[in-house]
Amino acid sequence: MANFMKIGKDFLKNNSPEMYETLLNSIEARFGHLAFAKRMQTNFSQQGLADEAGVTFETITRIEGGNSSVTMSDYQKVFKVLKITNEELAEVLTEEI
Repeated sequence: MANFMKIGKDFLKNNSPEMYETLLNSIEARFGHLAFAKRMQTNFSQQGLADEAGVTFETITRIEGGNSSVTMSDYQKVFKVLKITNEELAEVLTEEI
C-alpha cells in the first residue's frame, strides 16, 4: 500500500506540481496520511475506527481525504484511538514531502 501511495505522489509531483502542493502539503493532508497509515497498521476499518472514536464514518473519510472541515476535537478523538503521539504529529508536520 505504501508503495502505491509513493507512486501516486511521485506521479502527481512530476505532472502537476501545483496540485501536488495543494493536495499533499496541507496540514489536513498530512494528518490524513498519518491517520490512514495508522489505521492500516492497526487493521481498523473506517467504520470500526469511527465507532471506536465516537465520530461518524464521514468524519473518518474527511480526515483521510485531507478535508479542512474537520474539527480539532474530532482529530483528537481519532488520534487517541490510533495512539498517534504528539511526536508523530510534529514529525509529520515538519517532514519534507
